[in-house]
Amino acid sequence: WANASRGVVHLRKGVGPAAVALIAAADARRQLQSLRGARASAASGAAPGPATTVLFYTDSTQIGGAESVAKNLLRELDERFEVTIVGIDDHVVNELGRVRPSANQIVLPALTSRTDVAAMSAHRAAFRRVNPDLFHFNLAEGSSCQWAILVAQTIRGANIIAVENSPMGVRSELSRKLKAGAAKRFAAHVAVGDRAARLVEADIGAASGSVEVIPNAVPVLPHVRGTEAEVAVVSGARVVAVSRFDPVKGLDVLLRAVALADTVALDIIGDGPERAALEALISELGIEDRVTLLGWCEDARARLESYDLFVLPSRLEGMPMSLIEAMHAGIAVISTDVGSVREVVEDGVSGRVVAPEDPAGLAAAISELLADDKARSTMAEAGLARALERFSSTKNVAAYEALYDRVLS
Repeated sequence: WANASRGVVHLRKGVGPAAVALIAAADARRQLQSLRGARASAASGAAPGPATTVLFYTDSTQIGGAESVAKNLLRELDERFEVTIVGIDDHVVNELGRVRPSANQIVLPALTSRTDVAAMSAHRAAFRRVNPDLFHFNLAEGSSCQWAILVAQTIRGANIIAVENSPMGVRSELSRKLKAGAAKRFAAHVAVGDRAARLVEADIGAASGSVEVIPNAVPVLPHVRGTEAEVAVVSGARVVAVSRFDPVKGLDVLLRAVALADTVALDIIGDGPERAALEALISELGIEDRVTLLGWCEDARARLESYDLFVLPSRLEGMPMSLIEAMHAGIAVISTDVGSVREVVEDGVSGRVVAPEDPAGLAAAISELLADDKARSTMAEAGLARALERFSSTKNVAAYEALYDRVLS
């Protein structure tokens, strides 16, 4: 099964002649791309350097913040890194591959437990055939990728980089022991913020400072305020949230805050398994006329500039991408004090930081900023300056490239 623009390999039945042949085809394509790159360098007079092969692994089954981080990295990573994207979900793998057409893609059977021998065998066969210089495991939460990491560690000389996108702890004591043991053999262990890193270390009993930090970031894009992008605001709301519909995101807290602030209208960009529950809560609170669920949109960033205020009501975060995107969009932000949020927002200067699980406090902060145009504008300008200085994808990608080079040296 090949796509005209990129090779997509589906492995559904584990190890076997067909599976091995398909992986070999992907490997041959990778080698052909390397040869073409070397020829192009020779034609331009540049001395071709040795290519670094990276196996980028995700076990996510939906697009969220961790996958947005991955897309930014894969989009801008230098072409001297030859990437194979490996995952367990067609849609996620295709979405990641869409931003890096040169990457090979492999979809493997989901690896859900230590007894799933067929899936483990399929993973190991794929890992050995790709034979990467580096494994980059993209963890959406504490127990993500745990079995795939253990499989990779059975391969001699595997250089494993584990990236923690959330400080959410592991799911069980067994998972904690497995991860603690695996982490001792990582070539690098990365989190998206200082506080998030310390939480990860505490969760698995790792030494302080053993988890290093590469902050999340987003691309710097031209602003579109005052253009046709303003028609994106369908409902006339001035407040916006961008989120997956999941209990950890605290959207129920935000809805209760809106119910307390009776002049506030809210748009929520996103979707997810909790949609029905949120719709029921909206009805229960009697705020159907002030809350609009817009669903996912291809470019939420373009819509953000049309609003006056962004709110992130989460119960748990690493370093939230949507918050950084809102600051880059030049609008004022309010966030709950979770994860590494205070490393992004300086309370009272570049935004407001409030306690989680507090609808009344959140409602007061929203009403206060909406009523003070000058304060809101000042915070928006300070937030944009801070985002441009610290959280641009150029810096993020350069940090990962330096990490890859350091590990291989």
